[in-house]
Amino acid sequence: MKQKLLILWAVLLVGSMTLQAQNGSEFAAGTGTANDPWQITTAEELAALNNYLGENYYDKYFKLVKDIDLTTWLSKDRGNNENTQGWFPIGWVKNDQIWGFYGDFDGGHHTISGLWINREEQSVVGFFGYTSLNTIKNLTVEIAAAGVKGDAFVGGLAGQSSSELSNCHVRGEGMVSSKAEIAGGLVGMSLWNVSYCSSEVQVGSHGSRFGGLIGYQSTGTIFQSYCKGKVIALDDSSGEIGGLIGFVDEGTILQCYATGEVAGKYNAGGFVGAACGENIVIQECYASGKVTGEGRYIAQLVASLYRDTKLTFTDCFYLKGIDAVTFNEGSIVGTPTPLSESNLKKASAFTGWTFLSSNEQYSLDNPPSTPWMIDEGQTTPRLWWQAMDLSTNNTEIAEGKISLSTIKGQLSIINSGSAVDVAVYSITGKNFARLRGLRGSKTITLPSGIYIVQAGTTTTKVIVN
Repeated sequence: MKQKLLILWAVLLVGSMTLQAQNGSEFAAGTGTANDPWQITTAEELAALNNYLGENYYDKYFKLVKDIDLTTWLSKDRGNNENTQGWFPIGWVKNDQIWGFYGDFDGGHHTISGLWINREEQSVVGFFGYTSLNTIKNLTVEIAAAGVKGDAFVGGLAGQSSSELSNCHVRGEGMVSSKAEIAGGLVGMSLWNVSYCSSEVQVGSHGSRFGGLIGYQSTGTIFQSYCKGKVIALDDSSGEIGGLIGFVDEGTILQCYATGEVAGKYNAGGFVGAACGENIVIQECYASGKVTGEGRYIAQLVASLYRDTKLTFTDCFYLKGIDAVTFNEGSIVGTPTPLSESNLKKASAFTGWTFLSSNEQYSLDNPPSTPWMIDEGQTTPRLWWQAMDLSTNNTEIAEGKISLSTIKGQLSIINSGSAVDVAVYSITGKNFARLRGLRGSKTITLPSGIYIVQAGTTTTKVIVN
């Protein structure tokens, strides 16, 4: 484990490889600037990102402008054994050299589906392999039944990331797994900030340091993110397993939660498997998934604190039944609170927390004063942005005859069917538009927030930023 980490860090110090300069001709449109990013519309254009690796492209911008299904693309060998080994990661590590992806990538609130990878002899594996010095945002990755498999540093979105990740989500029926070590539903190893992200896939490993959202966190802040997937030890040697994060050696985890089951062998925690750092903070978080194990150190929050570790808990909660922490050679500040299954569904049980009022307007650019929402007595707390369906900004209603899209404070409504009455309301019921007998298209300028659009007898929610 340490040897592999040292190799990757040594490569970072040496520098990364840069491929021959490209001019963006592979893409549908754009010039690669912040105001005019290169636009990606097909699987072929996605794969072409591997021509834009290295620090020479750190100031280039890419944007996904439609959903892309990789199923057909991955049915044929296109030079990297795609038909037998699946997607070839964007940015990769080989022979102690890094070909990293450094450009900014905006997923445009779109989904890349049909992703599968079977490269168990290759490390740093995911849709992105190695990313750094950039921002990756507004992207959902949907994993096919074949899953995402690699040797080490494996993630659904990225194998290893030193990028700012925001509003990125991984879901699907396939498992994310590593043969050796370090796997996460979202990211295998994260060395920077992660915000508004989620994972709803199963994660497993034959080694250690794997978690529902992130396998290994080193520095940075994990903010308002969650995991719902099951985390499973794939053999008797598996350890340092966490419902949210497998191993933390520094950093802050703020306003996050994990609800998935954790089935480990040893060092299995409902939130974090093991922690080793001088200043680790877990604040306003909870873990409610069942944790089971056959070996030592099975805990509902953090299984193990190693020597000289300082961990601070503030306003944290966990499912009552087993200890919050089971092995401690460090120091703990603050005491997390155990709650029964029924109390985990009551706002009043979360002392120190406030919950979102129904009349507050918010968006990613204007977040609410508190992140938490709850259906009293029905569900455990969830994050405010989950009600906004941030995975998409394009919606169809009325049997696909009405198309809705949002961009830069504007809601566009396109009716391809017969005339229909359309109304737009805030979530508090305030009427913003009433369009009688709409035919064709109409664009409405709106403040940032969540809106209800009613077309005939059907309704849906949209977000305007």
